[in-house]
Amino acid sequence: MPAITFDTAMADVKRGSNATLVELAKLLNDNPKLRVYIDGHTGSQSPFAHHLDLSRRRADAVAKVLATVYKVPAARMPATSVASLAPEASNMDDAGRAKNHCVERVVQ
Repeated sequence: MPAITFDTAMADVKRGSNATLVELAKLLNDNPKLRVYIDGHTGSQSPFAHHLDLSRRRADAVAKVLATVYKVPAARMPATSVASLAPEASNMDDAGRAKNHCVERVVQ
């Protein structure tokens, strides 16, 4: 499943993530026993505390959309913050960092 993405330093879900949100909501609603972590990721260009907060806000934003728009129970998808600790791509260049401006789901 593609990642849910964000602009640099922002916690608003990008419009291009709508198909992924629909797919994730369908997966969760079709499988009521499935629990996932909503993991927020970031790049690494600022202090770690900033990234920890930003990745938490990103995860919270996704969980909020899934709960309010798609009626997925919040208890089944806790938001977590991994910041730059588990990058999807290298943080050595802009292209890699852009890929790390995301939220993913991880099955519990």
